[in-house]
Amino acid sequence: MCYDEIERLVEFEGPDQVAAIITEPVQNAGGCIPPGSMDYFKKIRTLCDQTGILMIMDEVICGFGRLGELFGSTYFGVEPDLITTAKGITSSYAPLGAVLVRKEVADAFVAGDDDGDGGPASIARARRSGFLHGLTFGGHPVSCAAALANLDIMLEEDLPGRAKETGAYLRGALEAALGDHPNVGDIRGAGLFLGVELVSDRATKASPDDPKLLAWLTDQMRERGLILRNDDRNDPTTQICPPLVITREECDRVVDILVECFDELGRQLGTVGTRHAVAGAAGGAPPAAPEDRATG
Repeated sequence: MCYDEIERLVEFEGPDQVAAIITEPVQNAGGCIPPGSMDYFKKIRTLCDQTGILMIMDEVICGFGRLGELFGSTYFGVEPDLITTAKGITSSYAPLGAVLVRKEVADAFVAGDDDGDGGPASIARARRSGFLHGLTFGGHPVSCAAALANLDIMLEEDLPGRAKETGAYLRGALEAALGDHPNVGDIRGAGLFLGVELVSDRATKASPDDPKLLAWLTDQMRERGLILRNDDRNDPTTQICPPLVITREECDRVVDILVECFDELGRQLGTVGTRHAVAGAAGGAPPAAPEDRATG
């Protein structure tokens, strides 16, 4: 459905009016949202090839191992025309961002004196000069050195591979512990970028009404030693993006804390007393209070 909407928009506007289609392998804002199928980006790639539209992948978060591959676009089997990156390129030890560009795109910004194509003189001069842009800290040598050292370690220790393996373990543990929780609507993501959708009603997938609930939940997690983001920019979602070197033992601790916090959330919403909460209590989670309302 999402791809069909893109195709309809391109047809409505006309391909000559669309410079690029920008996507994110797993959408961050709005609750850790992966595409509905593994061929979603492949369809977009085909559309761009057929129309001449550029395909841009925003990999500021998904790039450099997060999804279990060096790039999220690789995870989904596509080669975009441009990739925007930051954060993971230095593991945030130093501020740095970069844009990776296919040679065909880069060549469009560079031309020799004899490459005139009959266009405006200003365009011809710009192409002879290359793609000139500048900012005060562009190409900072310390940040670039940090990136090179970081990437060496990342490749030597195969951190993308570790993210793939550990991410599968963490997702399996989350599904086993929270998959039937009355306040979990969905567990989704890829690699070590996972989301647990928070709902007040599992049947309807309705979101909680209290706007302060996520801040309260974040405090509950922090008190237990777990720092993460509970995102309310669309469907309220607990987003889990641990370091790529996280161990299985640490994953188990993350899951234990989440179970405790979601059971406490159930007490706040009146959904404890379900079979999940009773089973959770037997496994060490706080038992349901007598006054808590059962929901069946």
